[in-house]
Amino acid sequence: MRVWSLSIILAVMAVQRPLVSQAIEPSALWKGIRATLLRLEGREYFEMTIKDAIMPPLVGTVVSSKPKAHPSEFLISMDDNKTPDVKLRLNTRLEKPFRPGTLVSFVGVGREFTMEPFMVTFDAVSINRVASRETSNQPPVEVSW
Repeated sequence: MRVWSLSIILAVMAVQRPLVSQAIEPSALWKGIRATLLRLEGREYFEMTIKDAIMPPLVGTVVSSKPKAHPSEFLISMDDNKTPDVKLRLNTRLEKPFRPGTLVSFVGVGREFTMEPFMVTFDAVSINRVASRETSNQPPVEVSW
């Protein structure tokens, strides 16, 4: 399993916008990743840098989850709060579901990528509810593999 290095994160960020500070905002990181995946060499980029790598924390909005009562899979919208572009899989079921519209932060290992429809699948390392895009005071739900 690979862990993203700071140099890879910064390279992805350069695709989207110049680096202003050393702090990397999760939504800006995702925009860079998505822009790179949508290029002609997107499949190769996924295979070389994201597949089997532990990604830095990302933030998105729950669109749906299944099964309903004790979910183990979530569709997450990273941009518009309604169009899913990330599938997050847990190796266990949560006691309570995250309602659609819930903002979550997660760390995951890249597993699959499809261009059409655009979807990146991650196996969750941790997931937690986020109060807003700027702060998170709740500890993550750790998922062991």
